Amino acid sequence: MIPYDRHVTGFTSSLEERSGSSTGSVYSMIGRIEAKKHNVKKALVFGSFFVAHSAAQFWSWAYALRNSTAGQFWAILSAPLVQLAGFFASQYFWIVAELNSLLWAAALSFVVFQFFMEP
Repeated sequence: MIPYDRHVTGFTSSLEERSGSSTGSVYSMIGRIEAKKHNVKKALVFGSFFVAHSAAQFWSWAYALRNSTAGQFWAILSAPLVQLAGFFASQYFWIVAELNSLLWAAALSFVVFQFFMEP
């Protein structure tokens, strides 16, 4: 059984019935899909940077005292918010660390979309 057949009256699409022209509705649907694809792409890039930075920041924080490479990595990844927060960072460390990851993800996403992605 074919779920959609335009020759059967009960299975016509609601967009085609409303607009009267199936071509106009198809182009408007394509335009909406293209706009959503760009937003989804931005969200995926931002989310990927956020998760990667959070995981790397946690790993480098956990091993900073045992390994000098992890300590150097922590010094880079914790900049700027963890160093600037001072006493607040010691009281609310993970909140400051996640805000730092959000800042890094926003900055890196901006750079990627500004210079490496097509509009």
